[in-house]
Amino acid sequence: VLDETADGAGAAFELEQKQSELPLLAVGKRQGDTLVITERTSGSAPQTSRFQLKPGVMGYMKALRTARQALKKPGDEVSVRIFVPEFKRDLKQDYVFGPKEEIDVRGRRKALRRIEVTSMGLTATQWMDDAFSLQKSVTPMMGLSLVSYRSTQDEVLAQDFSSPPEIFISTSIPVTRLIPDTAKRARYRLTVKQESVKEWQAYGLFQTVGQTTKTISTTELDLEVLKVQVDSDVERPLTDRNFAEYLKSNSYLQSDDEELRRIAARVVGSERNAWKSAQKAARWVHRSVREKHLRTVFATAKEVLQRREGDCTEHAVLLAAICRAAGIPSRVIAGLVFHNGAFVGHMWTEVYVGTWAPIDATRRDPLAGVGHIGLVSSSLESASMSDLFLSIAQVLGNLTIEVQTLE
Repeated sequence: VLDETADGAGAAFELEQKQSELPLLAVGKRQGDTLVITERTSGSAPQTSRFQLKPGVMGYMKALRTARQALKKPGDEVSVRIFVPEFKRDLKQDYVFGPKEEIDVRGRRKALRRIEVTSMGLTATQWMDDAFSLQKSVTPMMGLSLVSYRSTQDEVLAQDFSSPPEIFISTSIPVTRLIPDTAKRARYRLTVKQESVKEWQAYGLFQTVGQTTKTISTTELDLEVLKVQVDSDVERPLTDRNFAEYLKSNSYLQSDDEELRRIAARVVGSERNAWKSAQKAARWVHRSVREKHLRTVFATAKEVLQRREGDCTEHAVLLAAICRAAGIPSRVIAGLVFHNGAFVGHMWTEVYVGTWAPIDATRRDPLAGVGHIGLVSSSLESASMSDLFLSIAQVLGNLTIEVQTLE
């Protein structure tokens, strides 16, 4: 639900995201030039954040009116900057008007106007009726196509949005060499199939800990990955203000939850060494998330603690929250991992223990190696799950990987 002022600026919104069994509820209210956003999941304390509204940022209806006024004939173009509640920030969107086409919409043929919409490096093809009501969209994503239709709320809620195994098979990136856990260094040649390396760099991809890149051409990038070695006597809790964002509780990592704090205290016990404590927490998460499946899109740490099920994302958020509750700065990493002869989409955790160190609770041995290629990191404070997903979506299906050297 969106509410806009008379001039088209965002005034308020209500958003429910059902990415797991417990929905995330967000309410935003404008106070001057600031949008105050309160988020909560069932049984958790509300989390508040603030978004500075910039001049020229529109609400959805104003953006739609602007597009309708500017797009009159094929070839017309217009750009708008719109606030998107799902991302808690504004995004630039570029529209290009196309011809009318006969399109199949859920078994019915309709004459609709084709519009190309580009945002965050992804271009969607949309088909709208004469009233600019969206009827169908197709977005190339991870080598596949994400097709959406205008639907009722009941139709949407009746769908199963879990990730079937064939998604991971079809988007995997095969390589010809085995990558052993014992390797200390790897060098990969990454080749983009579409667009260019510059677009990856613009989004800061592949800049996570232990990784360095070198541009070879407009479509090729050399990536060196070092296995992070940790020999640290840093003790928890860490209270450095520079890491406040990675220690505080938020809507996805409810580290101030009473039950979660109790579990964290029991898991790490009297261990004061931050790195040893993080490893103890990772092994506990691996054992405690008993049912490992792909049916959950993205659950919060609180829900994972209650349900003890999920895939890599659930392992990552629960570990990150437990570490924060134990006084260890943490963040999550969206990236790729080597598995059965190919790289597939994955998520794991990084903790700060004198240096940022990757740790993977989906593994019995949680130490991440050179078979982990990080795309982007997030505290999950200002970036939603969709931000992390879009980072992977720009790479999977659009990338080949050649293993050049292993040491």
